[in-house]
Amino acid sequence: MSKNKKLKIQTPKAVLQPKKFQEKFFSLDFSCLTDDVRYNFYDMRKNGNIDFKSLRDFFNKLEKISLLSIAQISQLDRKNGFELLNRNNFKVKSIFSKIDKKYPFTKDMAYHVFRFGAQEHRIICKQCEKEGYDTVLFVLAIDWDLSTYRH
Repeated sequence: MSKNKKLKIQTPKAVLQPKKFQEKFFSLDFSCLTDDVRYNFYDMRKNGNIDFKSLRDFFNKLEKISLLSIAQISQLDRKNGFELLNRNNFKVKSIFSKIDKKYPFTKDMAYHVFRFGAQEHRIICKQCEKEGYDTVLFVLAIDWDLSTYRH
């Protein structure tokens, strides 16, 4: 009589797949937008009337920031509407009051400046430095008249 041998079936070990690179995109946070009326939505008026062209340009820039990955934004240059500036470049310190209270950042870190409206206006932002929240971009000010920093 022959004995039937049972075959051991080994389950294959899971093959570790390398993580696919996922592009990261900024989320815009307006909770730190300055109360200084010269650098928020209040001052987008010209002669008492809302400047709809500048407002449209502002929202177009926000859309572009939202659609580009962080890596793509970092590749933009000054002529294409993006630059990084140190805090000591800014003349107006009131734009930092809210973010300094809520999130004490290292003051020598760079601030994101996005140009819009034929480069006549600026959106000044700060990338969150807290681990896991590095895709949050705090909007600090909207510079309607190029007065926040030295040019």
